[in-house]
Amino acid sequence: MFSSDTRRKLLTLSVILLIQGLAFAQVEKAVDPLEFFDKEKRWWRGGSESWFNFFGIPEAEVRRSIERWEQIGRDIEKSGSTRSAGYGGSGGVTHGTYVRWSALSGFVWLDVDDCAGGPMRIVRGRVEVVPTGVIFYPEIRLGVSEGHGGHSQHSKQSDRMDFLSVTWMRGTFLVPKDQIRDFSDYAAGLGEYNNRFAFMDESPFLEGREADSELEPKTFELPVYPAGYERYLKRPVRGSVISIGKAVRRVNEDSDIYDELVTPFKIRLESADNLKVGQFLHVVREEQGYDETFEVRAFKGNVATMHSARSVPKKNCVISAEDDCKALDHVKLRTGLLLSSNGY
Repeated sequence: MFSSDTRRKLLTLSVILLIQGLAFAQVEKAVDPLEFFDKEKRWWRGGSESWFNFFGIPEAEVRRSIERWEQIGRDIEKSGSTRSAGYGGSGGVTHGTYVRWSALSGFVWLDVDDCAGGPMRIVRGRVEVVPTGVIFYPEIRLGVSEGHGGHSQHSKQSDRMDFLSVTWMRGTFLVPKDQIRDFSDYAAGLGEYNNRFAFMDESPFLEGREADSELEPKTFELPVYPAGYERYLKRPVRGSVISIGKAVRRVNEDSDIYDELVTPFKIRLESADNLKVGQFLHVVREEQGYDETFEVRAFKGNVATMHSARSVPKKNCVISAEDDCKALDHVKLRTGLLLSSNGY
């Protein structure tokens, strides 16, 4: 089982390869995506896999989309780290949205069913770069009328799609203007994202990277919102362990293998803003070990009382083919251990 950090790194890497396609293009310069499509009737996107299912979208329109996609890719290479062109991706390993855009050549939007092998929906149009982000004006809509699992929300039937450009964790997110409050919870690991943020395998917002940046480990930083939207910034709840109580074993009558080892502890918070009883904090991603959350039981001032409930093998646990009677590789609970609501 991959840790959440590993899963997110793999997801980020897959998005970069899917959207940019530049690394493979450098290695496989002999491959012309348009010639490949003409011969193979598949959309070459680098590597060993190509899209082959276009959900009834006419072949001529698929080819036009590939032509525009490649032209925008060249625009991105030329633009470097300017705001005139970019790319983004959202979703998970089965379904996702992939976008390329430039002020010069417009945009191509793909709602993709990776399991079925291709884009269900293609949207093309023109682009306007504004001080707060970018606006897409759809001109051509192809494929099914709705995407999958909410990924069609951005490409809904509308005359314009307004996005705010938010910089966070060395990436640039294109956030629909009417979803900026939701993004602020997402970035801080609050609200509906609190108890699942560290375990999310998908990105609900379009995430890209500057064209000249390298894939680097993500470390803690606050989002940078465009001018006029700074009020939406929310800080994650972060704190470090300052004291650890006595661990108590609780017999789990529902399991033949594991009991619970409950350990109370306290953390000192950087800020009590956005803190609530019942909230969950995650071990920061720099730590190595099993993904884990701890619930806030109480707080006073900037000190919160937490507790750890970890599965431990029963004293009479019998080793078998199904279980080795070993405890999970938890991060050591110690003073100084850093926790946060968003895992950073």
